[in-house]
Amino acid sequence: MTILPKFLILFFVTLCLSIKSQAQQIYPIPQKTILKVGRIPYQGIQLKGKMGTHVSSVLASYVEKSGIPVRFKKSKKAIGKEGYELQVHSKFILINYTTERGAFYAAQSLKQLLDDAKRTSFLQKQTIQDFPDVAFRGTVEGFYGEPWSFEDRVAQLRFYGEWKMNTYLYGPKDDPYHSSPSWRETISIR
Repeated sequence: MTILPKFLILFFVTLCLSIKSQAQQIYPIPQKTILKVGRIPYQGIQLKGKMGTHVSSVLASYVEKSGIPVRFKKSKKAIGKEGYELQVHSKFILINYTTERGAFYAAQSLKQLLDDAKRTSFLQKQTIQDFPDVAFRGTVEGFYGEPWSFEDRVAQLRFYGEWKMNTYLYGPKDDPYHSSPSWRETISIR
């Protein structure tokens, strides 16, 4: 056997091993991901600990009786403002968070991991540490033309939550109370 076929075999084996230990991609990309050796089979999750309904509703579709226990724990340990640390261990998943927003963002990241686990049938052992880079993250609804429908706006707000955004400004140019000369007028609600 010549050097080239040996090199190709070694390259292929190395590539296969590296693919198995790659992190499951999360968006927005976390501040830090530490991969651990090993994977655990995915069988759904069980939610443990105190969490708000907004957090449990994000993960409700993944709950199974024989699932991996997921414990949410409020921590005084500084993870950054609105931050969290998500640890996937052999027998449980631990989420430390500093604020309720941090718990919500952790649930959104875990949801992405679980979506991938449904597809691949396993979870990679890992630790994810994340917090926002900037205080205000979002968009301005400020275009010309017909404003969004209520349903479109609600769908957009759900999208913002999934992508860990926290700011929405309403200001479409063709809104009658946003454009001149009516901008000083107010709507009377009775």
